[in-house]
Amino acid sequence: MVSQKESSIERQFDIAEKTINKLSKELHLPFLEIKLYKRFFVDLRDKEHLNATLLIMNTMLEHKRSTLLVLEAIEEREKVLQEFKELAYAYSRNNVSSVDVQAQAFQLLYSLRQATLKVVELIVVWRERLTRPYPFIWNGINYMLRILGDCQFIDSSELSKVLPLQLTTHPLCSNLSSLSLFGGAANFPLKKKYTTGSEEQPRLQRVETALYEEHGMQTRLLRELSAMATGGAFIPLLNLTSLIPNCSTGVQLTNKSWDQRYNQSLRKATHNLMKTTVLHEPTPPAAATTNYQPTSPSSEGF
Repeated sequence: MVSQKESSIERQFDIAEKTINKLSKELHLPFLEIKLYKRFFVDLRDKEHLNATLLIMNTMLEHKRSTLLVLEAIEEREKVLQEFKELAYAYSRNNVSSVDVQAQAFQLLYSLRQATLKVVELIVVWRERLTRPYPFIWNGINYMLRILGDCQFIDSSELSKVLPLQLTTHPLCSNLSSLSLFGGAANFPLKKKYTTGSEEQPRLQRVETALYEEHGMQTRLLRELSAMATGGAFIPLLNLTSLIPNCSTGVQLTNKSWDQRYNQSLRKATHNLMKTTVLHEPTPPAAATTNYQPTSPSSEGF
């Protein structure tokens, strides 16, 4: 006869497993990571592994909340960007005068800067729960690199004839100290109140540095993951070192079919990154540094 306590544990496992399966699909977690959680924690379904299973579930829920915040900020930025593109098109068709386009463009430029600042800072927070600085993928592309592509588009638009645009070099217009004067008239006020002037300058420069370094960082990351995969190890996405001590240093693979599938995924990711063309890579500020440090794989097996 099943005791009330055992029945309660089973119910909690049922809820946790259902939630984990749902979140795994929503968040597109790597198949190896899902296998890892299920084999060593979720499928065991005993009192000893209940807390671990609940921790996995709650970590995934936090990751989802963080992801939704980034997506909300991206949607906000995309609206501003679309308005900017429409203004550039109208000017190219001579539907708006040079005088009118300057005022509108500066207002939108301020809104775009603030929206971009918000997106990148949220992506930095989103990465804090991960084992590596993985890219935030939006519509199949790394959104940080998409931002740089947007800057190149704006710099090459007709608006560059009437505006001092240097977004390819200064993605957040850190070189335009007077841009904050257009904040009060912005068409897209942000939900969060941002500081202006000299107080905001360090934040702008930090985010610009993060954008400068993104392509190189992702190249190094793929190189590291590929080297580890060659040694038969993989790195999970979520940082759960309290449950899996070697999750940030490498989980050894013993299943050859999983190893082959993982290597195929890495080759695809490398191919996609190589397709990304950065037309202009400005030199970041001298004070800028990166905390990225490659690690070595673990000998523990999976």
